[in-house]
Amino acid sequence: MVEHVSVNSDLPSDGRERTILTTDIVGSTALLRRYPNDMLAAMDLHDRILYATIRRHGGDPFRSTGDGVLAIFNHPLEAVMAAVDAQREMRNVQWGPTGRLQVRYGIHTGLTRSRVTRTISARPYRRPHDCRVPPMPTRSCCLM
Repeated sequence: MVEHVSVNSDLPSDGRERTILTTDIVGSTALLRRYPNDMLAAMDLHDRILYATIRRHGGDPFRSTGDGVLAIFNHPLEAVMAAVDAQREMRNVQWGPTGRLQVRYGIHTGLTRSRVTRTISARPYRRPHDCRVPPMPTRSCCLM
């Protein structure tokens, strides 16, 4: 079991309107099972393309979902242009045995606030001498 706990942070919670871009690789689990090593390389290439296009259009890729990315933009057009450019770049890449990855994009605009969360597992990681390691904070953003 995993529980998400909100933590007070110094990140701004100004309630400004922003745009969040979400991406997801279609069929990533099946591809990973069929091409385990090749799919990891394809996902690395996918990440490099997405992160570069997001940053090029003024976005902040604030979280990786494993087979996708969450990014925040100040304006919707920036998110749209990042998604379009990423699609164009992905068409022109040699993907190898996995074939070209199909990526879904979602764009959501609304009031946002930043927050820091900690992920807590029911079975904590234990180091030698039973010394518990605290959960790592991650930055996230959510639509209000």
